[in-house]
Amino acid sequence: MAVSPSPHSSSPHPEDNEPAMLNPDEAGEEILSDGDAEMDSGSEDEEPMEVELINDSSVYFDQHSDSIYSLSQHPLAAGKIFLTGGGDDVAYIWEVPDSSDVRPAEGKLLQKLGGHSDSVVAGGWTKDGNKLITAGLDGRVRSWRQKVPGRLGVKVNGWEWVSEVQEVEEVQWIDFHPDESMFALGAGDGSVWVYGVEESGELVLRQAMYNHTDSCTAGQWTPDGGLLVTVSVDGSLYAWDVSVVGGRAVVGLTSDDQRWFVDEGWVSVAVSWDSSAAVCGSASGVCKAVGLPRTTVRGGRGAGAAGDSQAGQILATMATHTQSVESLSFCRSLPLLASSSVDGSIVIYDTSRAYSVRRTISNAHPRPRSPFSTSSTSAPLDPSETIEDNGENTVVKVEFINSTHPPTGIILTSCGVDGTVKRWDGRSGVELGCWRGHADGVLGFVQTERRIVTAGDDHLALVFDVQPQAVTAAVAPGQGR
Repeated sequence: MAVSPSPHSSSPHPEDNEPAMLNPDEAGEEILSDGDAEMDSGSEDEEPMEVELINDSSVYFDQHSDSIYSLSQHPLAAGKIFLTGGGDDVAYIWEVPDSSDVRPAEGKLLQKLGGHSDSVVAGGWTKDGNKLITAGLDGRVRSWRQKVPGRLGVKVNGWEWVSEVQEVEEVQWIDFHPDESMFALGAGDGSVWVYGVEESGELVLRQAMYNHTDSCTAGQWTPDGGLLVTVSVDGSLYAWDVSVVGGRAVVGLTSDDQRWFVDEGWVSVAVSWDSSAAVCGSASGVCKAVGLPRTTVRGGRGAGAAGDSQAGQILATMATHTQSVESLSFCRSLPLLASSSVDGSIVIYDTSRAYSVRRTISNAHPRPRSPFSTSSTSAPLDPSETIEDNGENTVVKVEFINSTHPPTGIILTSCGVDGTVKRWDGRSGVELGCWRGHADGVLGFVQTERRIVTAGDDHLALVFDVQPQAVTAAVAPGQGR
């Protein structure tokens, strides 16, 4: 997702019947992250010190010659085999070596995937791990299949190209269905497409929807697989039932409804684990939650889910950020939601209490003004003296570990333009760990409980092996929920 370089204001169209907006100054606890102390440059006559950059990674992959925009892990070999796509118009399949005498070790290249004429911005595997998709800003969607299905041991050059479709000028994102062999994509022209992936790897068009009038910036299947939720910079949200020919919008909210209106439109979306609600984040920093209808997939909803009476209803409006909301993530084990923003903050909400603010982590990923400059006589500056403009403190992504069991499930991982990846206790906001190694921003990550893999603006993918203390919540017994 693109990082917005300038601040935006919140919506100028409040309505009397709109749910009360939550202000971070009025709720929750604010936590200031100290970040790294900055060093003065010293006088011009002094010899500058050499600075040794910290690299906490155990494995690196450096085949890309441009920024890495997409990263996914194999569904049957999570934390081991990865697919990356970049601004160099190619994708790579690579793996973490079993053992190495050096640290960091070099990731093992399994295969280079070509065929794109612009940045590869999305990709991933079908659930069975036998087919994969790459998609780019050239509008191409390319499918590949494993030459020997189900044989992870056949790795090097073990994939063959099958088919390609190109219905749009730019693909913005893709999201794979949680159960079926199909995926959805959002396009720069606002259209939404759903493709099935045959056993042969051939792509079959299932649906095409055209309700959005501007770029479709984000989309996600509900975890029960019943609906597809998409948002756009035109200010609209739709929840689609794709089992109906042509696709049926069972929920539709547009900027014509002043209760739903936000400046600059929507740029991110997340769906609750019980599939009862979606939350979207705007380029102006406002988040809104909306109820979703009950589906018959997987036997309906779990305990505490919103009923059909709340389907399509605005459940909450959260004016908690001052700039674009880049990422949203629901916790699977507790009623928590996290958001991250270009303004440098992470906000954690209690979804069981009308999305009230529980914690605000300010300055979560501060980027020093001169991270590579220091001298022998320099003194640390105030940690708050970091770059505040041009998105240089952006928290690019937040994601709770996918686990139903606390304390693991309440651990929140984040990455930022400062080049670090961190873990936090989702209840207290306490920082559990910070890992460095990138010379530029981290654009995304995937994770397991004990491993975080990052995609860098410096053309590198890095693997960080997490110590046990960063997988155990740093909260005293009885504190939090």
